Amino acid sequence: PPKKQKKDFQTGKTAVENAVLHHEDPQENELQAELFHSIMDHAAFLTKGEIRFLRGYTNYYVQTDQGYIHQDESGVGGISAVWYCHPDWHLNWGGELVVYDVQDKDMFEDAGKYLYEKNIMRDEDRQGFYDHVMSSPMHAVTPVANRLVIFDSNVLHAARPPQSSDALRLSTALKLADTHY
Repeated sequence: PPKKQKKDFQTGKTAVENAVLHHEDPQENELQAELFHSIMDHAAFLTKGEIRFLRGYTNYYVQTDQGYIHQDESGVGGISAVWYCHPDWHLNWGGELVVYDVQDKDMFEDAGKYLYEKNIMRDEDRQGFYDHVMSSPMHAVTPVANRLVIFDSNVLHAARPPQSSDALRLSTALKLADTHY
């Protein structure tokens, strides 16, 4: 199965190869620009200042991939935008964007650090600890085709892989910043 790939938006290589946009298509740059400006316009509603583009890329997940709990940016003013660009999606395929409570982040970081430093948690136990945190999301967003999700980059989140071997979870992500901060 294919592996998850990230492509730099600034290089013009954000098209989902052989799926949504084709590199040979002369209209690709126009379509990418339209998508980029549409996402920026939607994200602007969350800002106090001007919105600034930081980076962008395309991800794809298959059944064998694993998404890790992370934050996109630390600090005030970061915005993440994820557009699901696969052609269709079935609810039973899973593949949700899972969002966690900030308190879970503190618990995850503090407890994990403490247990590891005290030699209470071995390297092989870290996965079990991770699995425990992964089992208690605050919100789960189904990756419905053409859905745009915009959220604070400081929010702890993870992408779950699809549960079907036939599913390919495709998304284009933009990392943005509010210049007010």
